[in-house]
Amino acid sequence: MPIVRWYGSSGMRRKAYYNKVEASKTGLPRHPSKNTFEEELNLSKELFYKAFQNNPNLLFISTMDGELIDVNKAVLEVTGYSWDDLLNMSKIQKSFCIIKEESPLPSEKESGSKWVTFQTKQGQIRKGLLTIEHLNVNNNTYVLKEIVDITEKNKFNQEMEHLDRLSIVGKMAAAIAHEVRNPLTTVRGFLQLLQKKQECIKYMDYFNIMIDEIDRANKIISEFLSFAGNKTKPSSKGNLNTIIEGLLPLLYATSTQDTKDINVQLQEIPPVLLEESEIRQLVLNLVRNGLEAMDSGCELILKTYAEEDSVVLSIIDEGPGFSKEALENLGNPFFTTKDKGTGLGLSICCSIVRRHNAKMEIDSVPGRTNVMVKFPILNT
Repeated sequence: MPIVRWYGSSGMRRKAYYNKVEASKTGLPRHPSKNTFEEELNLSKELFYKAFQNNPNLLFISTMDGELIDVNKAVLEVTGYSWDDLLNMSKIQKSFCIIKEESPLPSEKESGSKWVTFQTKQGQIRKGLLTIEHLNVNNNTYVLKEIVDITEKNKFNQEMEHLDRLSIVGKMAAAIAHEVRNPLTTVRGFLQLLQKKQECIKYMDYFNIMIDEIDRANKIISEFLSFAGNKTKPSSKGNLNTIIEGLLPLLYATSTQDTKDINVQLQEIPPVLLEESEIRQLVLNLVRNGLEAMDSGCELILKTYAEEDSVVLSIIDEGPGFSKEALENLGNPFFTTKDKGTGLGLSICCSIVRRHNAKMEIDSVPGRTNVMVKFPILNT
């Protein structure tokens, strides 16, 4: 298959203009020698070929019928396809990368630009701006397609938006924490007074539960305040299983009340750096999210295990799962899939995960969602 390159002639024009000026100064005609002309032509070809190959954007050249002629290095590097892969594709497949467009794509016979979503050989989804132009070379017309990959820029913008939301949450937390804690402290104080009254002894269990819940609310407020300040990363070793075992009575009570089951599978794991109060909040939030997503009679699996260089906390529920859009937005403050949710619970979890230098991964299909938090194992 022939390889068609296109080259500009600006270098030759500059040389011709230079010779013309010199000739006018001396009054003598000057013409570039054959060797000089060929050198300029070769230089011009080399410059434009390297500009094409080293362009960071994805460049494709094809005929008007859609037959692929050439691509630059960026196409092979970004998409993962080899040149042989591209040659063996059908004309339809040569538009392999475009899987979604915001508006109808320009045809081979039209010029223009469109935002598109494209896919690599490995299945990675990326976004870009597709531009189609026409090139006239030797009385033939060819199509130049350029894709400007904006995937990383989009990720950066999303991260900045996420940080902006966290900043808003932090300011809100700092503003309302004092006002919320004051009435909670008052209620707790009166409950403690009632506990001391003889006629209220029969309600002692209820008072203890209410005080515990008020204390838990205060801890949650403290977690909200973590958005407003810079908390230091954990520096003490601890075992994840120990924390979970301490939470089991509360978790079992919650699941029994909702007529759901919790299956706990704790394997032997090495210690990791952690902050106990934060991990307690992380486990409680994730387990309660899973329980709330399930119907009565369903089972939630809570397990820990070690893999390679990580200790994994895995929470698997039998809920309806998340849509693709929901998965992309999980962890963003104020985004929620619950009718009465605040959209802050998972944001707090993500904040705790980041402070522990851990990673959160979510695999979700209808009927099964697996939330995994992977803590790095300490180097001994």
